[in-house]
Amino acid sequence: MKFKHSYSNTGRLAKKEEKIQQKWAGARITPDIVQKWKPFLFDVCGVGIEKSTQVDRGIFLTHTHNDHLPLPQVLGQNAKIHVASPILSRMQRIYPNLTLVEEYTDFVETKHTLIVNNRVTSVPSYCYFINDAVVIPESDDATKLVSEYKAKYMFMFAFKQPREHLGNIFNNNRDDLFLLDVSVWKPYRPNVIPKITFSNTDREQYQRFLSIAADRNRKINLR
Repeated sequence: MKFKHSYSNTGRLAKKEEKIQQKWAGARITPDIVQKWKPFLFDVCGVGIEKSTQVDRGIFLTHTHNDHLPLPQVLGQNAKIHVASPILSRMQRIYPNLTLVEEYTDFVETKHTLIVNNRVTSVPSYCYFINDAVVIPESDDATKLVSEYKAKYMFMFAFKQPREHLGNIFNNNRDDLFLLDVSVWKPYRPNVIPKITFSNTDREQYQRFLSIAADRNRKINLR
């Protein structure tokens, strides 16, 4: 009976997910979008690959929290970091071995409020305008920024959202809104762009990943 109950719950969850997919009226990650945005990384989020240990892309960093900053070890020689001027010197200190850490001038500074060690604190975060796209950071004014700025592609970072896409803002027949989520490796909705490389908070996971890969290669070579 327990097995039957468990199976029933699994079946209901699968049907619920299928129903969500069928009713989805928001943006979707398509091959065209992958082709266009594969050269870029937004913090640690991107399209085209999964769990990469070497990134050679143009990287836009929206703020300085470690879960958003790529681990220095994963940045290849051709990686190029773009940052707003207020955090340029800090990024140059964090990535001293990277030859290209450049100031990006087309940005708007916003405020990101959060709780750290049981205290409410605010830090600056940066909204970037990149050709026909707007990258909206974790921000107190995220929904306002979505309404105020229009572009062909709106990339918006998730911030304490309960997997509901900030109400109906994403699943509302708009094909331009995409959610960047640094907390997941796999997309949970058609418009989600997950992390694809390791952040500064993933050091132990990164080492385990390398160890597993090395062990797998040894086994292959011994065959």
